[in-house]
Amino acid sequence: MATGIKTGGRRKGTPNKARDNSEPQDAAARGPDDPEFLSSIKKAAPVFPRYRIERTDSLAPYANNARTHSQEQIDRIAASIAEFGFTNPVLVNKQRGIIAGHGRVLAAQMLGLESVPVIELSHLTAAQRRAYVIGDNKLAELAGWDEDLLALELGELRKSNFDLGLIGFDADELESLFGDPADDTSESAAIGKRKVVACPECGHHFAP
Repeated sequence: MATGIKTGGRRKGTPNKARDNSEPQDAAARGPDDPEFLSSIKKAAPVFPRYRIERTDSLAPYANNARTHSQEQIDRIAASIAEFGFTNPVLVNKQRGIIAGHGRVLAAQMLGLESVPVIELSHLTAAQRRAYVIGDNKLAELAGWDEDLLALELGELRKSNFDLGLIGFDADELESLFGDPADDTSESAAIGKRKVVACPECGHHFAP
């Protein structure tokens, strides 16, 4: 059945040109250690696909998804959706197969959501889709935390009685940051010797 979506297809008899994807693929092959990496990826025109709403039960999980989702994580994602809304669309292929967002879909099903926002990545090749399934999760692991500022921000949330479990922190992690939760001075000790100041205009905290 025709969907009306023409992107990603190829007319009969037209050569399969590699021009559209050659630059980003070459850049990825060289990697960020190559001095030409940044200039090369800047030449690639970015794609901004639009999101739409799809029925949750129409989305199919990727059979070879190597990322696992515990029930505890799904519960936390569901709680986050209930608190903040469905702020991160599910990424799918042309056949509504999930590329990224398996945990969000499981959480949506647990909440009884009949539909969710999705973005169709029809411009990706089969190899790019397979790589993105892994890269979307792995690249996030490369980020770190500034523990001084993290302790400060979480401390402000805790003072406002915000449930820190909604953003994924358990009791052991909070104790590691703050020390004894019953000790009001432990929060200051967690920040350490680094000077953290507040902007007099907006109140945002930063470490000079």
